[in-house]
Amino acid sequence: MLVVGAAYAAPPPPDPCKLVTVAEMQQIMGPLNGAPTSTDPKSGEISCSYAPAKGPSFVEVTLHDGELAAWKKRNGGKNPVAVPEFGADAFINPDFQNWADLYAKKGGLILRVTMPKGAQSREAVKAIARKALARLWRRPRRRAAAAPCRRLVALGIASLDVVLPGLVQA
Repeated sequence: MLVVGAAYAAPPPPDPCKLVTVAEMQQIMGPLNGAPTSTDPKSGEISCSYAPAKGPSFVEVTLHDGELAAWKKRNGGKNPVAVPEFGADAFINPDFQNWADLYAKKGGLILRVTMPKGAQSREAVKAIARKALARLWRRPRRRAAAAPCRRLVALGIASLDVVLPGLVQA
């Protein structure tokens, strides 16, 4: 039996260490102590940590799923600051547990950039988020050739033997 259409599995989330290059991070934060380190996605956390040689002790780029409004309610603090240049609901919590956190959503993922609170932390998390969001993927486009197959599947026709009985051999 020839099956029409293919199941589309969601692509794995991108590696957050590839959303901001080492050179870009150094341009924003200065020299780094070593290479960035990422968590194992199997742990349930998808993040990348950078260790600046001077200034804040860490910078973390993390990806989450869910709704931005829920994150804002939970982590927005008393006075979240809207950052509309990153999307309608994007915000910075300038003092969450003495950290500066920026949250923005692209596609189905929420980007969080975190570093310890400091004089330049707001501007730094914005600059890092700009770089990361530019590389954060959107849903991959499906090939045009698959469109007729998807239409058949949408009509409940899962194989050509339904359309052309006797012409397709199992």
